[in-house]
Amino acid sequence: MAIYLRGNSYYYDFVYKGQRLHGLHRPGVPDHGQGGGEARKKTEVIEGRLNPAKARKSPRFDTFAETYLEWSKDNKKPLTTLRNRKALDNLTACFGQRS
Repeated sequence: MAIYLRGNSYYYDFVYKGQRLHGLHRPGVPDHGQGGGEARKKTEVIEGRLNPAKARKSPRFDTFAETYLEWSKDNKKPLTTLRNRKALDNLTACFGQRS
């Protein structure tokens, strides 16, 4: 495990069960940059109290495409939205049910 200083913040980085875990030591925590911080973060991950691996599931491609097109209508020019719709129609044919 590594703890390193970047600017005014301390970051940790280690591998647990084949997955790389990394994050920021919050300001105000008394053990910044000391050995106790490494062990504490590892323990929190192993015990499940701190689990960066609990990322949200990726949506299915067809669901993402619909959501993106709705967003595109509101935030992009009409011709760009049309071009995106045509591209996503072709991609949805290939990747539609995949997540």
